[in-house]
Amino acid sequence: MSHYALEFSLPADYFEKAMASGLGQSKGTLMVNNSDKQLKWSFDVDNAGDAIDDGIFKFLHASGMPYIHHGGGGIEGLLDPGQTQSVGVMFCPVKSGKYSCKVPVVIDDNLSEPYNYLEITGELKTPKIWFDPLSIVLTPVPLSTQVSAELRIFAADYEKMNNLDVELPEVECEDGSKMSPISVTFVDGSVIKPCAGEEEGEQVDPCVITCKVTFSSPAPVAFTDQLTFIDQLGKSWSLPITATADNCLLTNFPFIAQHRTDYQIVCEQGRTLRGRTSESKERLMSTGEAVILPCASPSIISRPSTSATSSQFEVSSSSYEGSSQSQTDTNQTYSARDGAQNKMPVDSQQSNKDRANIQSRSLGSALFPDEDSEEGIFHTEVLLALQRWFSAQGWPGGYYPIGVPHSLRTGISKVNRSPNSSSSLETANLQKEIKTIYDMVGYLAGKPLPGVPLNSPLPSDPTDRVRQIHWQHSTLLTFIRHQGGCVSSVKPEYLMELKDYTHWHHLQKQIEANKKGIDYIPEAKTEDEEARDDGIFEAISKKAWTDVLLQLLKTLILSRVTPRQLQKVQSPEKHLKMPVINPDPACSNVYSVGERVILAWLNHNYEHYRPKIWQNSNKGGVPPSRWVVNYDYDLLDGLVLASVVGAYVPFLVKTHLQDMYTHPSTAEQCLHNALKVVNALHSIRLDYDIQAIDITDPNPISLILFCIHLYQKLPQYLPKNSIEFVGSLHAVVQRQVVLNNPSSKPLMYECILAGKDARDFKVPVGTEVIVSPKGQLNLTVEYKSRFLRPAEGLLILVGKRRGGSVGSTLVFNLSTRINNITPKHIHKCESPCYELHKISIPVTNPFEEGGHFRIVVVEDRGNKLSTDRQMPSRPKTKKPNKVRSRTNHGQRMVDTPPSEEEEEPIKTMTITVNHDTSNETVMCAFYSPEETIFIDNCATSTAEIHFLPFHTGKRQCSVIFINENIGEFLYSVQATSELPLPMPLPSQVGKYTTRITSAAAASEGRGQFGGDDRVIYWKCEATETLKESLKVPVINAAREKALAIAAQQHMSDLEIERRVVTGTLHSANVMADVLKTLSGNELTTEAKTSGTGKFTVTLDSEFYSAPAILELPKVVDKAKAPKTGSRPGLKTLTNSTDNSGEEVVELPLTFQPHGAGHYPCVISLTSQDDVRVYRLECTVNPEGSSAVIEFESPVHKSVTQDVPIVNQSNHDWPLVATIEGEGFHGPPLFLSKSYQTNHYPLMFRPKVERNVQGQLLLRNTENGTEHVFEIYGEAKPPLSLDHIQMRGRVKEISTAIVEVPNLTNKKLVYLVQSDIPFVTGNPEVTVLPGKTVDYQMFANPTQRGIYKGVIAFIAGSKSILNVDSDGEEVADYEDNNTELGEYHGYTVWYSLDINIQPAPAERLLTLTCTCQTKTVLEVGVNNPTQRQLTLDVLINGEGLSGDRNMILHPGEKGTYDLIFSPAIIGRSQGSVTFYNETIGEFWYNLELIAEPPQAVHLRHMQCELGRWTKQDIVINNPSVETLELIPTVSNTNNFTLERDNEKPITLKPYTNIKIPLHFMPSILGQGDQSAKIIFHCEQLGELVYMVSGTGLRPQPQPPVSVFTSAGSNTTLIIPFRNPLDCAVVVDVELMDKDKQMEKVYMSGNTMEESPFCLLLKHRKNIRVGPKSTLDIPISFAPEDMKMYEALCVVKVTSQQGQGDQDIENIKWHYPIHGVPEAHPVVDNQPAIIECQARARVEERLEITLSGVAPNANGPQRPMITRAVTPQDQPPQLPRGLEIGDANMIAEQFTYEITYGNEKTRANLEHSVAISLIRQYRNKVTGLVSLVFNVVYAPFTSMKTPIHYDVQLMVRSATGGVWKFPLRFVATEPIPDDTIKIDAIGLGIESSIGFRISSQSIHPVSYNAYFAADSDEEFTVSPQNGELLPAGTQGSMIRISFTPYQYGKLYQAKLIVQTSQMQWAYTIKGVLPDYNPPRGLSSRPMAGPHPDPRKRSDKKNYIRENLKLTTTAVSSPIKGTKVVNKTYSTNM
Repeated sequence: MSHYALEFSLPADYFEKAMASGLGQSKGTLMVNNSDKQLKWSFDVDNAGDAIDDGIFKFLHASGMPYIHHGGGGIEGLLDPGQTQSVGVMFCPVKSGKYSCKVPVVIDDNLSEPYNYLEITGELKTPKIWFDPLSIVLTPVPLSTQVSAELRIFAADYEKMNNLDVELPEVECEDGSKMSPISVTFVDGSVIKPCAGEEEGEQVDPCVITCKVTFSSPAPVAFTDQLTFIDQLGKSWSLPITATADNCLLTNFPFIAQHRTDYQIVCEQGRTLRGRTSESKERLMSTGEAVILPCASPSIISRPSTSATSSQFEVSSSSYEGSSQSQTDTNQTYSARDGAQNKMPVDSQQSNKDRANIQSRSLGSALFPDEDSEEGIFHTEVLLALQRWFSAQGWPGGYYPIGVPHSLRTGISKVNRSPNSSSSLETANLQKEIKTIYDMVGYLAGKPLPGVPLNSPLPSDPTDRVRQIHWQHSTLLTFIRHQGGCVSSVKPEYLMELKDYTHWHHLQKQIEANKKGIDYIPEAKTEDEEARDDGIFEAISKKAWTDVLLQLLKTLILSRVTPRQLQKVQSPEKHLKMPVINPDPACSNVYSVGERVILAWLNHNYEHYRPKIWQNSNKGGVPPSRWVVNYDYDLLDGLVLASVVGAYVPFLVKTHLQDMYTHPSTAEQCLHNALKVVNALHSIRLDYDIQAIDITDPNPISLILFCIHLYQKLPQYLPKNSIEFVGSLHAVVQRQVVLNNPSSKPLMYECILAGKDARDFKVPVGTEVIVSPKGQLNLTVEYKSRFLRPAEGLLILVGKRRGGSVGSTLVFNLSTRINNITPKHIHKCESPCYELHKISIPVTNPFEEGGHFRIVVVEDRGNKLSTDRQMPSRPKTKKPNKVRSRTNHGQRMVDTPPSEEEEEPIKTMTITVNHDTSNETVMCAFYSPEETIFIDNCATSTAEIHFLPFHTGKRQCSVIFINENIGEFLYSVQATSELPLPMPLPSQVGKYTTRITSAAAASEGRGQFGGDDRVIYWKCEATETLKESLKVPVINAAREKALAIAAQQHMSDLEIERRVVTGTLHSANVMADVLKTLSGNELTTEAKTSGTGKFTVTLDSEFYSAPAILELPKVVDKAKAPKTGSRPGLKTLTNSTDNSGEEVVELPLTFQPHGAGHYPCVISLTSQDDVRVYRLECTVNPEGSSAVIEFESPVHKSVTQDVPIVNQSNHDWPLVATIEGEGFHGPPLFLSKSYQTNHYPLMFRPKVERNVQGQLLLRNTENGTEHVFEIYGEAKPPLSLDHIQMRGRVKEISTAIVEVPNLTNKKLVYLVQSDIPFVTGNPEVTVLPGKTVDYQMFANPTQRGIYKGVIAFIAGSKSILNVDSDGEEVADYEDNNTELGEYHGYTVWYSLDINIQPAPAERLLTLTCTCQTKTVLEVGVNNPTQRQLTLDVLINGEGLSGDRNMILHPGEKGTYDLIFSPAIIGRSQGSVTFYNETIGEFWYNLELIAEPPQAVHLRHMQCELGRWTKQDIVINNPSVETLELIPTVSNTNNFTLERDNEKPITLKPYTNIKIPLHFMPSILGQGDQSAKIIFHCEQLGELVYMVSGTGLRPQPQPPVSVFTSAGSNTTLIIPFRNPLDCAVVVDVELMDKDKQMEKVYMSGNTMEESPFCLLLKHRKNIRVGPKSTLDIPISFAPEDMKMYEALCVVKVTSQQGQGDQDIENIKWHYPIHGVPEAHPVVDNQPAIIECQARARVEERLEITLSGVAPNANGPQRPMITRAVTPQDQPPQLPRGLEIGDANMIAEQFTYEITYGNEKTRANLEHSVAISLIRQYRNKVTGLVSLVFNVVYAPFTSMKTPIHYDVQLMVRSATGGVWKFPLRFVATEPIPDDTIKIDAIGLGIESSIGFRISSQSIHPVSYNAYFAADSDEEFTVSPQNGELLPAGTQGSMIRISFTPYQYGKLYQAKLIVQTSQMQWAYTIKGVLPDYNPPRGLSSRPMAGPHPDPRKRSDKKNYIRENLKLTTTAVSSPIKGTKVVNKTYSTNM
């Protein structure tokens, strides 16, 4: 044979060119016999294949004719030796495609062994398209962010130019909406150029079309769909595309990795918030959410390592997507950071060139990037972070190291059946160690993965194994998708192992081959190809498992971080609220809600705690504000993370965090900060596998996982409780912490003691404790105090994993308080005030370590011992009797203090350091001359303490010996400061003062103090009150001496020597410094020296009185004191200086004796820092009296007071009066009658407004006695002299005369003032003493009105001159020396009342306007001045309005627009007034005329004959009066008003009313159908409205429905009204639906089969009068359950053929719908559905439709109810046929529930749901049954209960209606709770409250009440109100209980009812236990005595009865005597 293979190829247009001829392409082979014998050849076409049988290939003779093959034999022939024969083959395809066959060549009929084979292949080409890449997998992008990919489309075998189109897929969003987020752009057009055949012997290249596929979605989507490309021939090709858009960093991190420079995270407003900014918190909080946007000008940056925060991302490369073109140098190399050196193991690492083939391009973002690229490094860091996180926290049993993806691909089953499996024991042990991915998912989700058994083994068969694995992985991916994960790019086979993936791939190829009917032969690959494919699979698997793990984190971990959960996160400071997060998930396109919550949490803690953490930082101070918007660069300097750690673990601030760089500028400083953070976390055992380099070289995924861990764990480090250790100093205090373990596994905790005083605390059991399962542990913590200050610490119990359980971290505050201090020794002493006392104290060191101890003296700053001291009780001792001496008159004696033997030593005391900052400053009295003392361990030394008291009383100090490293101990000193020694007073001479010597006093023995020269002696009369002053020295000499000693105590020896030399040892500055040192407060200027301030005066005698406060002046140096005059500043005290030059202050004393005798007194002066003691004694003789009188009167007004003079003697008293004080007057002589009370008249008349002090002295001229009265006069402001009234006119001058008096003795010059601006006159007026001057006052007003004011005459500041007797002025030199005279300000005044009338009007203007319209009047106004004027406009008049002001420029002539809009008719007056201060007022008089309103034409109306229409007439009332309108209508035949004809229409002020106007036409066309409507009103006149109408031909009327039961009949009445004004003749016709509407029944009867029948006796020529009605009865009698339709036609003609031609063609059409109903049987009980309130019941309702089938008869139960069929059982249906399979379909029945009334609807509409779930027809009876699912969930109960009956109405598509009764019953619900109220007692109210919230997001109103059977002792408040919405704390409801008797069971039922919900509570009242009174009773007790000791022996009644001989028998008759009955006994 010349050819053993023939190949055919036909173009695509083969059918057009050669198909019509049936010819195809032919080729041939030559048969040659090279042998020496004849050969028979043949082709075995029977075994050649289907292509030969179908005629695709045909064999041809040499002549060109085809062989005819009949199936019995083949194609054969004979060849002689050397002979040849050609055989042709023709290719005749019937459709495009490839064909092949293999024909055996047989020699000499040897069929079993063919000689050779002739292989024939043929192809009929067809236009085709293929793609590069084969699929598109786009990078996941943030929301509203575009990503694109380049697609090359190859087209071949196109003969003609063609156009390509594309169909885009639609994607369904989460909310159910659909969108098309993909767009395709053809770069160079979509035209396919001809690309078929060959050119110059070469195949034509395919046409290449380049397009760009772009994806962007505003909502989260993840899908895999098809892009369909369609040519003009109708052929289509699909390209798979996978795209994901999500606002979650865990999903779109590949996009972040690729676009680190050309995209950045900014605020929603578009401003990048960088961490370096120093914006305020308020400015930062005003920004929006973080979004990712493209950069305006991307910059190429390297990976930063400084602290500068930024939201830019680095540049990376992409595989094929158009939006990720690299901008970096391709020669640039990247090296992984130190934290990522442990790269994942890779089977083969191929170069980018090896992977840049079509397979890798088709996988797109599903491939893991090359690890040597920047993008690959980013992905590797993400993978390592996931590997660390899931190894540590992803498994139920604790840490379980994994390798991604190898451990996850193999960990799919715990039991793996293999032939080489070990023993069962080894398998069990291995099973415990092996953990699968499904264990991890179940642990994270909290429940097993649905559908995947945990311990199921994998099949041993490879095919079954890969199918099982594929199913499990598919289930896992489905679970992730349902949870909201985005895993569209992950296929289940990507998660397999390599061998399983290869087997799965071959299995899919084999399935495809089987579908095509060919054998699958695996393709042989080279080693390089296999290595490349293995590398690609590893990249796919690694990326797939990375995505799966990230989505598990997103859906199972990150989804739990919600804004609501953030509000529940415990804050370090309770008052600091967590930020409110926007819950909208779409407010950020790059971050999810959980990620935004974490960012907000970071920002919140950083902003609030950075000032607290770094306020004392020495490395930059407080860091600036920043806004954290990303998880990498904003966190790399460690400050944000440190602020979060410091906020929740404050004790780490000083130890770790405070030493951080707050403004890091180098990588080393950032690394330093990161190390601090990592070490801080390690110190609190917050273990997380993170290194410092992971923070400084950040990866956002790694850090977000770290931040989530901190968010979950750090709040656990807030103290749960505080443990306080209270005890004495140096004592050991123990407290216990109870740890409970509710789990079934043991819990292990590591104990950590932290804080600055952690060394003082101790956990005796060690560092680790274990709590047994279901048990508890009492953990003991010890504390031994060494210092007085409170110690602070923390007990941290960190849960350690022990097996599969780990406890939460517990933190407790450890605080201490020293409540009792036991001094080592208490030393007591006494000393007078201002006297130095030295105390020696032996001190012993209680510690085992010696050293230098600092001596600190802590003194109680009060006058007595602190109240916190624990003073021992002392038995009361009997006081000795007090013997009064003759000279003890009123003296308060001090009790004798107890002796030392009587006092018990104070064992313990509490040191109280008083930090009171009140005015009283207690100066220190104790001083230690030595600062330190060395005491060896357990040795004793002596410490010296000086006691120099400055205050009296008991003083206490604690001497504390402090060593910061060793500890503290203290000794106590209790000292008593007694009163200072008595102090001498300067000598003084007075009326009552006498001075005696000590010898004279001692010899006479008088007085308590004897003859001491330091005592002041007074004498006075017995009946007088002694008032004298003591001269108290300003300087306390004893105190000054003590201060000098105290000053020297605080000075060094050199300082003392220097001040002695300079003479400043006792200077004021030294004293002030000493006072400041001793008092501890900054003293004021007045108190810096001794003797300054206020003194409290204390007297020990009740007969003496003195001011309670004595104020001493400031001590000044004598050199600086003024030479003459008194010292300023002392207004009430009198200062004087004695002979020795000592400065003193007088202390006034008042002495009121009680009889004659000696009265000693001790005077104590006590101030804040000074104490003095003086002694005084007075000898009393009676006589003297005095009084004080006060006066109050206005100037120039007099008031008189009668002064009583009591004369008890037997003779009259002639009295001479002496009065001192200006303004006081009285008679100079006065006689006081004996034995009477006489009244001396004293008058006070002030001349000027000032206070006057004086004295009234009444001296008896006979005996010289005096009566002295102190008088005080207070002058009030003068009253108005008179009221002046004036009248005037605008722009006219009015005058008035005012009399101005001068009541003084000096000439006065008055200044005239008035508060009315237009009142003028002379500014001054001069009035001589005692004279009156007339003053002329002028008024020149410019504006009308009534003005009220005053005019005042005030004496000015000019020189006031006296006038002599000749009337000449004499200067008063005394007054002229002062700036103002004595009478300056002297005032007389008058009140003014001025009534100003307007000037005549400029002119009269007339305004005329129609009522309820407006007109404008232009008023001309000129400005004659040269400046701009603003005129105020005042408008007066009804209906007038205009602007309130008007502006005129200089010389301008303007117009003012006055608007007149009257509301009512009539004439009235008005005015318009213009006013300006410059030109005054001018006005115009207005005459206003309001005319009646004009007629209003209403809208033209149109209506059909026989119907009516309406429009509204709107009438306004713009007036203030109520209008009454009486309407009239001219044409009542066609127009009527819809109103009450008996009452007028009332229209309130400023309102409007709409009156409906009805129009009913009576003729066709307009005709005479018009009317005039008039509303008569007294105020408005007549309101006229014109209206017209047109009559239209009638249109078909709305259908009329008639209902009746099938088989019965009913009658329908159609009322026809003749709308015309004339009588007509009516023809009535009834037509069936099947007939045409124009066809009228000619006969009188309708069709027999029609259910309608016209019941008129005459159907034609029926006369109907004008406006009359004809009732048309129609009978309806249906037979079948279907709707019938008919048409009733009423034709109207004029009577007797005379009338309008239009009447002949008027017809009315009435469509009639007849609907048969199936009413329920009367006796049929409704189906009852019963449910408890707030519960839910679901039942099946099965109904039978009667009448559906014509032959359906027999008794049938129309409706039954049953329970819901369980899911595992078949439906309980009768045998029959589904409705869908019979004549009816499911849509032929509709149903609804009809309610009887609105109350039933309101109760059931939202509680009942019904749905049709099944319908079928019985084959035998033909009955149709419907099965409904009824859900009943009542919210509230129906009392008693009450049932509601409704009907279920079912409609058929054919018109049948069935009604079935239903009854819904809601019973009482189960009470929500039981509330018990414990009563306090009978008649006493006790209450309890609880909170309840509504079930919606809005507040709802409620009513609270008790059920009818509740006890009245319960009350509820409030009984109504609003329930707060869900999510709040709820509204408080309080229940009160007041019982009144014991033994009763109090119960009630509380109902809280809303419109949609009801709560019920059972209330029980619990009475207190009743204890009966116990005690002895005088009467015998019934029953045994409660005391067993008092009970007698029990009586044996049987024995006693046996002893009886007779018994008494009682009679049933009352009053009958007892009958004795005798018993005989034989004993």
